Amino acid sequence: MESLEQLHLSYRRSLEDKRRQLRVSWDVLCGEDVSDMQVRDMHRRLHQLCGSAGAYGFQEICDIARAMERRWVQWLAQAPSDRLPTYLLCAELAGSMMRLLDLLQDAARET
Repeated sequence: MESLEQLHLSYRRSLEDKRRQLRVSWDVLCGEDVSDMQVRDMHRRLHQLCGSAGAYGFQEICDIARAMERRWVQWLAQAPSDRLPTYLLCAELAGSMMRLLDLLQDAARET
């Protein structure tokens, strides 16, 4: 069985991959002709990141991921005709995403 310290190290090592996957999903959403499935993929990634980051003590990562997740959920709940284009929602959330990516990179470097 792994020690708590080893689990934390393993999690931090996984953050670079999580960051990379999040960035790929983000780049897709900031384009045109985005599907609901692609938005749900981002929602899932943010939801999972918040849960795992919170469990491992990375509260700011969790908080930002949760806030972004909620915004995408609001977008999905709207009728398609009432939704902002995803690239405009990306513009709204760009600062949060950049901060999240920076935090993930910093946390991964702590290994």
